[in-house]
Amino acid sequence: MAHEVVMPQLGLSMDSGQIIQWLKKDGDAIRPGDLLLEVESDKSVVEVEAVEHGSLKIVKGPQDGPVPVGSVIAYLVAEGEAAPASLP
Repeated sequence: MAHEVVMPQLGLSMDSGQIIQWLKKDGDAIRPGDLLLEVESDKSVVEVEAVEHGSLKIVKGPQDGPVPVGSVIAYLVAEGEAAPASLP
């Protein structure tokens, strides 16, 4: 089953964040602890790390503008598995 990577809430008042850059590429093998991307909130830029393993399937990028907290930004899929057919 694919694991969702969602826009994290970096502060109590944060309702959206801006993806600055992906530190991994689409299709890269990911392990827990790998740095995935940089996210900007209204106060800082934070590196977000993976908590699961799998192959990275990116859904949102810097060009998509502010992303609401909790929105799916990528999936980590197991070997031999596909990302969900209906990507958000």
